[in-house]
Amino acid sequence: MRAYRGNPHTVTGEMTNFMMFDRELRLPDQLECHPPPTETQSASDYVLQRQQRLEEAHEALSEAQMETRQADQEEPPLFTPGGWVWLVNRWRRRGPNAKLKAKFMGPYQVITAWPNHTYVVERQSQTSTQHKFRLKPYYACSGSSGRAPATLDLRRGPNMKGARMARPS
Repeated sequence: MRAYRGNPHTVTGEMTNFMMFDRELRLPDQLECHPPPTETQSASDYVLQRQQRLEEAHEALSEAQMETRQADQEEPPLFTPGGWVWLVNRWRRRGPNAKLKAKFMGPYQVITAWPNHTYVVERQSQTSTQHKFRLKPYYACSGSSGRAPATLDLRRGPNMKGARMARPS
């Protein structure tokens, strides 16, 4: 905890220890070399100084958060309306191993893209609103690669039930 509280915040420049406890963190070697000042100040001056420093730190933090939000809103949407996406399957049921279940459901069609990185998606006339972290782009297979064959030849090995063995003649 000392390492965390002793490092200054990247935006405010204030240490976490100061923000929480109104004291700078002093290491043992600093106490030996540089003892704390002995001058005293009145309680009202101390309170005013403390309030001013906390207000400055709060303003710096709120400005940085506002800049981050504006940059996030200016980012273009990942998915366009009319595009197709996969949706992360979070449903876990008892029974078979979860590793064998499909990790994505879909494909879903994107109906609307909102500026806060949320999308309205639709599948089988059911719509839902999802965040971009739950979506993955869908790429349709082209040609015959990646598709299952139209008909399957049923093959049975010699150890399977109902398998016919060719008898030597």
